[in-house]
Amino acid sequence: KQWYQRRVRGNVTLANAAVISGMELVNLTTEQLVWKLAELQESKKELRRTLRDFEKEFLGRTGRKVFREDRGPRENDYNEYKQIKAKIRLVETLLKKENGAQTI
Repeated sequence: KQWYQRRVRGNVTLANAAVISGMELVNLTTEQLVWKLAELQESKKELRRTLRDFEKEFLGRTGRKVFREDRGPRENDYNEYKQIKAKIRLVETLLKKENGAQTI
């Protein structure tokens, strides 16, 4: 696997955190991967709903869209959403790989 690091405000990016925490996903069976994918998609949906509510409330209060610097109280939620999306991509890739290996 290719490891890369970008610096964002002096911290390692979330892409690396998702890859590191995704290491255990590589060892799961196909059935476990399917369950994990459904779990991650549900978490993503709930978190996105929370973020949309925050953005709508912010728009109503200020009359403008949320900028990156406005995310302060929800920064952790935005970061978690980004990590979940990266894990979903990883699980989908692993499932494609599994399905490709089974058809050969």
